[in-house]
Amino acid sequence: MKVSSVLLILMMACSLCARPNPSPGCFGAAGEYLYFFNGSDQAYFATEVATPAAGESIAIPNNSRYANEQEWHSGYRAELIYGFYSIPSQLQVRGTWIPQFSESRTVTKPFLFPAQGQGIIDEALNGSSSPQTFTSISVNNTFSFYAVDAFYSHSIYRSPCFKLDLKEGVEYSNIGFTEHQTLVIPPNITHKWNSRSQNIGPAIALATHLNLWRNLSLEVTGTGSILASRKSASLSFVNPTLATTPFLVSASTSLFDDHRWFVIPAYDLRAGLQYMFQICHFCLNVEIGYEFLSYFRGLERISLNDGPNFGQPGDITVSSGLSRNDYFNFAMHGLYAQLGVSF
Repeated sequence: MKVSSVLLILMMACSLCARPNPSPGCFGAAGEYLYFFNGSDQAYFATEVATPAAGESIAIPNNSRYANEQEWHSGYRAELIYGFYSIPSQLQVRGTWIPQFSESRTVTKPFLFPAQGQGIIDEALNGSSSPQTFTSISVNNTFSFYAVDAFYSHSIYRSPCFKLDLKEGVEYSNIGFTEHQTLVIPPNITHKWNSRSQNIGPAIALATHLNLWRNLSLEVTGTGSILASRKSASLSFVNPTLATTPFLVSASTSLFDDHRWFVIPAYDLRAGLQYMFQICHFCLNVEIGYEFLSYFRGLERISLNDGPNFGQPGDITVSSGLSRNDYFNFAMHGLYAQLGVSF
């Protein structure tokens, strides 16, 4: 392949996936590959308990609590920028997408209690004098995330080696969460939690550029947002052992929250090394760095405080009906690789 062909392919690729810094009256296109680790708050899903002795009506937690696996996942970001003529300022529109991903784990021990959902599991004595425990508990968590933001950026300090820009804008984000839990007696008891958070609100950012050597620079950007968050959540539960047992309470139940609005903060902090070079009339940048992304109380889970207890026929303890919402953060952090062009 000729050198000219290689350069042409490089310029085409950069124009599709790059982060630019266009001159006044010019455009830029940007793109990034994200490789993020899931740092979201995930409740511990299983608790190991001591061997129940005969005659005991409770099981004492003992030894370990088990959490779901945390893994690395791919994401993508695209960006368009226009540089204004009048003053050193820019308009930036950016989209971030982390495709749906799942993480799962199974714990098998002689005596386990679930850390979530114990208010609606079979907690009866089942005709014995010892509490109900489980031999295996499995969990599968699925997340999804995308965001779109737009910023007006202008310079507040500029020198030959250092630049500081202030950005004001608006952000929209959408976060999804689903959790499946399976408890093995046998047979199995299953729970499913769903949660969706749609967020919109103002955002502000500070971006710094520090020239280190020739065309090599350090780029640091910190973004904070205050978002109006519209949340929804649901919980479903199935216990197949109760479907064929007369006189007992229902073998399944479902709960759905009304949609409601909250206010949540979010932040995005990133730092990377950028190298700029020129090809014909195109100014290209390559940047590699690390990024932290977090939405406080971004997701939720419905929890029942107690019961029902599924006892023997004629010995049913009905739930008091108390329930609550547990809120937790959606957070990811990891590497990003960026290519950019301005023209």
